Amino acid sequence: MTQIWQTAGILNIHPGPFSYWELMTMREGCERERWERLSFSEANASTRVGVKHVRMDDYNKFSMGRKSLTADTLKDSCKHLFDKEK
Repeated sequence: MTQIWQTAGILNIHPGPFSYWELMTMREGCERERWERLSFSEANASTRVGVKHVRMDDYNKFSMGRKSLTADTLKDSCKHLFDKEK
């Protein structure tokens, strides 16, 4: 029951007229849209600070499983975030 109300809160709707599966499907769609937006912003910011070969999928949790991501690749992609020289 708690998951239904949490999902309704994330979606900002009343769960009354919806089945459990309808709510979960809407939640996944909402999360995917938010991750698309976030990954675009992160890829754009990375490109602006000089990271080469940036893809939105590098930052999207729903797309990350489709490719092999090593610790070194992730470290190289995000090193500008931890670079203290700037």
